[in-house]
This record gives sequence, C-alpha cells and structure tokens, in this order.
Amino acid sequence: MRFFNISPVVTLAVFALATLHCFAISAGMQTWLQLDSLLAAFVAVALVISLPFVSTWLAMAAAVAAWGWSWPLAFVVFAVPTTLLLLAGIFNKNGRGGLWSPREENDGDTTALAQANAA
Repeated sequence: MRFFNISPVVTLAVFALATLHCFAISAGMQTWLQLDSLLAAFVAVALVISLPFVSTWLAMAAAVAAWGWSWPLAFVVFAVPTTLLLLAGIFNKNGRGGLWSPREENDGDTTALAQANAA
C-alpha cells in the first residue's frame, strides 16, 4: 500500500540530487573552512535535509569554488533539477494537490467513501 503519490522515478531523482548536493557542499566546506571530510559530510547532510533551497545555492557556490565549475553549469546541474522537482510536486498529473498529498484507497471515488462512512 502506497501512502503518498510519489513515483519511484521521482524518488530516485530526489535521492540522486540530494546526494550530489551533499558531495558539492562537503567539497566546498573542505575548501572554504578546511574541515575534516567526515565533519564536512555530516554538516552537508544536515544542510541538505533541513534547508533544501539554501543548500541548492550553497552547492552551486561550492561547485564553483571547489570543483572549478562555471556558474551557468552549476545552475543547470543544481538549480534546474530542484526547480523541476518542485514544479512536479505542485503540478502533478492527477491534480490531487501535489506529490505529498495522501493517497485515497478508493482512488478519488467520493461516493464510495461517503457510503462507507455512513454505514
């Protein structure tokens, strides 16, 4: 039983993007603050989990500083997928209010639900 309307492809995309954010932020913290790898990875994971939009911009800056990427490349790799995943969550194909809306067992048949609640 699926509780949320999240396709496996979207789940995999979010996980891959979050992993890439963690690697970039960790490399940036090692470059900027001379942190140990383990501590930088721990802080990067905490930032990605708690502040996804801040971590997107931080990952872009870190990729430019630590890996020598250009700003347009960093924008395409980090900000574009984050924006697309956000839009996919808002405008999903079944119109139930986004990816995180609870899934109904009867797939939207409100008459059957009303009859079940009345009994």
